[in-house]
Amino acid sequence: MTIEFERISPKYKNKLANILSDPMNNKFNPAPPTYMESLSIIEKWIEFTNQSFMYQVALINKEVVGMGGVSLKTLPDFGEFANLYFRVSHRYINQGIGRAIAMKGIEDVRKHAIRCIAITRRNNLPAIGLLKSLDFSEVKICSPELDSTQVCFGQHQF
Repeated sequence: MTIEFERISPKYKNKLANILSDPMNNKFNPAPPTYMESLSIIEKWIEFTNQSFMYQVALINKEVVGMGGVSLKTLPDFGEFANLYFRVSHRYINQGIGRAIAMKGIEDVRKHAIRCIAITRRNNLPAIGLLKSLDFSEVKICSPELDSTQVCFGQHQF
């Protein structure tokens, strides 16, 4: 199985919105986006990606299986960082795709020497396990933008 990556683009918008809004892909999201909200989110990602390194589409045999990457984010009292994000269709979990997407995002961040942080839900044990396997550890970040259900993990080496 070969995972290929392409920059996120309009040609993938509908398939990505399906993944993003599918309840089976949102087990740890207390307020998952609707399909229409997902389309709006994807459009913003396309715009951001056209401006800098950001989001990638993961493909196997030209089929969209997930998405991810990094976005620059700033939190009060913490500063700027690259927020690592990965999402895999539930039909493709436990196949190393999330790991590959995360590693691609980390690779992109290293090129720019920016600290990489991943924000996830405390109950999202699969994501936490993946992050720990990539040498991420919990980072205490106090910010009004984070709620008590969220936890941050950072990779301290570039």
